[in-house]
Amino acid sequence: MSGYIVKFGGSCLRDGVDLVPILQAVRSYRDAPVIVVSAFYGVTDRLEAHCGHAADAYDSKETITALRERAHAFLETASDLATDRSDRRITAALDEVDTLLEELGAELARNGKSTCGSDAASRSRILAFGERVAAATTANALSIAGVSARVVTPEESGLIATGDYDDATIDLDASRKSVRSAMTREACAVVPGYFAIRSNGEVALLGRGGSDYTATALGALLESKAVDLWKRGAGFRTADPDLVGGTRLVAALSYDEAVTAATHGSRILHPRCIEPLRTSEVSLRLFELGREEPRTLIGPHVTPRPAGPAALGYRDDAARGESTLALVGRRCDDPEIVRQRMIEALRGTGIACRPVEKETGALSMPTLTVSLRDRDAALEILHAEFFGTLDAQRSDDLSPRETEP
Repeated sequence: MSGYIVKFGGSCLRDGVDLVPILQAVRSYRDAPVIVVSAFYGVTDRLEAHCGHAADAYDSKETITALRERAHAFLETASDLATDRSDRRITAALDEVDTLLEELGAELARNGKSTCGSDAASRSRILAFGERVAAATTANALSIAGVSARVVTPEESGLIATGDYDDATIDLDASRKSVRSAMTREACAVVPGYFAIRSNGEVALLGRGGSDYTATALGALLESKAVDLWKRGAGFRTADPDLVGGTRLVAALSYDEAVTAATHGSRILHPRCIEPLRTSEVSLRLFELGREEPRTLIGPHVTPRPAGPAALGYRDDAARGESTLALVGRRCDDPEIVRQRMIEALRGTGIACRPVEKETGALSMPTLTVSLRDRDAALEILHAEFFGTLDAQRSDDLSPRETEP
């Protein structure tokens, strides 16, 4: 029903200048895509602090002012890019954003007066405002800049959630009919990610990073050609680039590999975001903002890689002070042989490790446990052992060439 689902993460929504590559990306699609947005960069953390023990450290007026300045910067950039400038349209857009911010201010005020802190329902309402404001800002900015767009909220589309307020799942069967009716091809539908609506009309969050999940759920519901996640980072890597130097681009992954990697520290994907795509066999593509071709392709028919692991992941257990390190990839050799190689690589380094006899999940993975304090050093050593050091002469920019899955 819908050509593409296009999601822009918070890293793509830092300030007004980000609107330029976003516009370039949106205009690259022949038909109007469905656009899912996260909150502006850092906003969810700030709103979350208002709901927790740090609430007294933050002035709600300061938070509202900072968010207003961010939104207005996007709209001002859009005005500069517009060929037909209309003060009336810009004023209406500013008023729409300011109305949402007034609602957020009222919610924060109620939360601040509560003697027992925010309950789960109030916390969900507060945190969802980050995406609501981003969606309203993005839709108005696109329209002012000449791309027809409108906001479609989860309430309007009937995107139904089940489960807890702070870690809900999307009920695809209950959502399908209403979502298909709400999305039209005449204009870009801009959907706030990260939350859906319970059967009683209350907001339920989809977990941190849940905008990815919103996008893939819509991809399955609308039987899209592909779900495209636009991010600041350069696609899926062989390890977390914030922890390990010299990581390589992974151009293609199967669904199972992506799920397993997401549950083992790959922050570029929400752990639940692959599941909606399986039955409809919709591909997921990772784009880097400012580049025209996808960096990583995830789907049912990816080109097989050479034998060997796809990536090195980790999963922390803060309560036990441990981290589980795993080599992810369907084409790993015998897990026990590879696990012994992992142990040998760490031998003599002063890093104590313990093999995990059986790791549950979509794939059988060679897995070790180390202390949290040794995690980063162990990741560096194991990455060098299995993926080598990055050759400056080797192109690390290879990406899948498919633009029409």
